[in-house]
Amino acid sequence: MRIDKKCTIKRIITTILSVLIIGFIFWQSMKPATESSASSGRVVAFFNNIFSSLGMGKPFTQGFIRTCAHFTEFGLLGSSLCFMFNAYTDESKVSFILALISSVLIAICDECIQIFSDGRTFQIIDILIDTAGAFLFSVLTLLLMLLIKSKKRKVK
Repeated sequence: MRIDKKCTIKRIITTILSVLIIGFIFWQSMKPATESSASSGRVVAFFNNIFSSLGMGKPFTQGFIRTCAHFTEFGLLGSSLCFMFNAYTDESKVSFILALISSVLIAICDECIQIFSDGRTFQIIDILIDTAGAFLFSVLTLLLMLLIKSKKRKVK
């Protein structure tokens, strides 16, 4: 793979994005349970207010919102890692595998951080939810990368 200015910029941007997402995830895990619960409560209230104003009741619970947050955070992480590793290797399938392995390791670290946060615990189910989010988003990213590569080949 030739390293040119465009490639270097891709590497820098995707690496910074991945580091920022990891930082956000770890920052959320360092919050005490009371603060984390209050944040989730505000999100639940926000969405329930929207649905309630549409006459649809209040369908969201804190558990559901927290599960969606885990899934989405790690989904975005998996996708950004997939793009990042692809910027370094230019191998879509290798990037997918590296992104998934990295996401699982980060999920485990994330849960370990929570052991030291007041009122928080290590939960295997959260690692599974995180992994599911990373897997789904990484698969979608892999498919997108393969589609882009096939279009580039047709143009040449």
